Amino acid sequence: MFETRRQTLAQKNLSAGEKLIGVWGINKAYAFFWAVLGVGIFLLGLSGDAIGMSIGLFVALVLFLYSLYLQAAYVYIVTDRRVISYFQFLNTHLVEIEFDKLTDIMVKEGFIEKLLFGSGAVLFNSAGTSIQEIAFSHISDPHEVRKKVNEIKSNK
Repeated sequence: MFETRRQTLAQKNLSAGEKLIGVWGINKAYAFFWAVLGVGIFLLGLSGDAIGMSIGLFVALVLFLYSLYLQAAYVYIVTDRRVISYFQFLNTHLVEIEFDKLTDIMVKEGFIEKLLFGSGAVLFNSAGTSIQEIAFSHISDPHEVRKKVNEIKSNK
């Protein structure tokens, strides 16, 4: 369901003659963790009184919806010309950097996230800024994404 949406958004954002290299979203294990945590809280709430069950149900529902939100809202795109971070939930936020302006590519993997989910982040920076402009957060195999971008960039 989410993969089809990502592909559609990626195709929609391609320029004439531009080729799609890859499309990523939030790591499924990372999003699934929040849904499982919600179920666990709900089950703990069942052992309490009515107020505890209500709170448990509410928190479980919020965490389950959060896991769906993570999967649906974030789309990361690499083409043969640029990297694109696309966020769409109640509003749309699109940031892109063309390869000729891309200066730094960094991989960031926190210990717990790497150990539990096998995910991390790829951070992109362009000339003229000191902070990352685009972050592909919570994606599977961030080193592979960095490698693909570096290969494309070196062929330009």
